[in-house]
Amino acid sequence: MGFRTGFVIASISFVYGVLFIASRVDFPLLFQGRATPEAVERAQEFYLSIYQAPITVTAAFHAIAGLGLLGILTKMHRWTENDQYFGLGSVVLYVGAVVMYLCITLPNLRALAYPNDPYYIIRGVYEASPNRLQEGNQAMPLIPREQNSLVQVMAATNVINAALLAGVLLFQGGEWYAIRKDRQMEEQVRLQQAAQLKDQRGDKKEN
Repeated sequence: MGFRTGFVIASISFVYGVLFIASRVDFPLLFQGRATPEAVERAQEFYLSIYQAPITVTAAFHAIAGLGLLGILTKMHRWTENDQYFGLGSVVLYVGAVVMYLCITLPNLRALAYPNDPYYIIRGVYEASPNRLQEGNQAMPLIPREQNSLVQVMAATNVINAALLAGVLLFQGGEWYAIRKDRQMEEQVRLQQAAQLKDQRGDKKEN
């Protein structure tokens, strides 16, 4: 396993650690049928604590997450047959997870942090209330029902991202296995050629 593959696996493992911590508040909302007001409130407090963390924490998270994509891209400069399949598949899934984070998770975090700011509210992804859908009410503050929807959408996005990153790991494992088998076959061919060459030299000496 190469150094760049280690970048990818380490980056995804770090992100999985964050998603595992988030699953403590996500799973009760999605899979355990416990979307109670208390569970939603705990989820809101958790996500707000992440959003309001020091800038060094968020910068470190983004940098480590970016290392994974950088590792995949640097591996593809060789453009071998394995890169055409495993590399491109990994890039598509990884970019999909990044897009989900940028287009859903971040806007929802900002809307949750600034529930009275129309600039962030209209950019969130959630189930809007009937009052908001009426003309002229788009800039109204978030109501509890919409805040609950914001949190549930983020929880679902985390699950989807976990599945996408699992696909990246599968592609990376498949690439490693394919390269390993190719090297084994090349070694077998080399040994067979060496044995044939040795036999030919032996025949010449006998003649």
